[in-house]
Amino acid sequence: RLLNLVYGNVSLQQGIRLTGLVLPDAYLSRFKGPNFGLPGLRRLLGVTDRPLLATALKPSGAPLAELERLAGDFVRGGGDLLKDAQNLCDPDLPAFAARVRRIQAAVDAANAKAGRKALYCPILCGPADELEARVDAVLAAGAKGVLAPPLLLGLDTVRSLAARRGLLVLAHPSFTGTFFSDRRHGVTPGLLLGTFFRLAGCDASIFPSPGGRFNLNKEECADLVRDLRGPLGRLAPAMPAPAGGMTFASLPVMAAEYGADAVFLIGGGLLGHGPSVYEGTKAFLRAIRGLFPEQ
Repeated sequence: RLLNLVYGNVSLQQGIRLTGLVLPDAYLSRFKGPNFGLPGLRRLLGVTDRPLLATALKPSGAPLAELERLAGDFVRGGGDLLKDAQNLCDPDLPAFAARVRRIQAAVDAANAKAGRKALYCPILCGPADELEARVDAVLAAGAKGVLAPPLLLGLDTVRSLAARRGLLVLAHPSFTGTFFSDRRHGVTPGLLLGTFFRLAGCDASIFPSPGGRFNLNKEECADLVRDLRGPLGRLAPAMPAPAGGMTFASLPVMAAEYGADAVFLIGGGLLGHGPSVYEGTKAFLRAIRGLFPEQ
């Protein structure tokens, strides 16, 4: 109803952009919001005063044993959050369940060996009538959360699944660019990837940071971060997850722009850094700890 009211038929007109909403607390109280959010995600991982280090499980088509090794090396090297690449979509439910089970087992083994609490978020992207079964498979494997593209699945589908199943939701911006690529029309990135995703129960939101391969600017990203972490009724703040071609050299700029309360999502820049994923992850974590000494 909210989307239909504020940007329904008017979206069919040209040159109209939705730039902000003031939502009453009485309305916001209808939403559960993130199950964990920024403080809950930190508690799950046991990480307090620095950004979280995340990467993507890739490439699509790699042998499962290779993906298992990548997952284990990332966790043993000190990584916090491992997500599927957005195109790592299994052809059917049994294949999805089998892959998630094996990757989560590799993460569990590496956590036990390294004394860590790293989390794995498999992608939740499939036919609508399979979504509940895919969530069952995720939880049965021991994973706590999913990578979800809210604009592909539907905002209220994500909200319902998160609220009913207690999921940690890492939001992916797939299919959202059409809303803000033209700055004369659509919905601002902060409102879409920040406020709306947070209302849908997303605990962290991935977005393209300046300096990478996408075109959000510094001001848009700052607005997005405010919408994710700022006051929104009683809803928990969500974590911004800047991404999109970030590298080792990007860390100081990311630290200055986003501070400690962010997820630094670095895919190929981390996986290809150093002689191995293990060594590359260690190098990134050392650099982050140098920028944010933990208490």
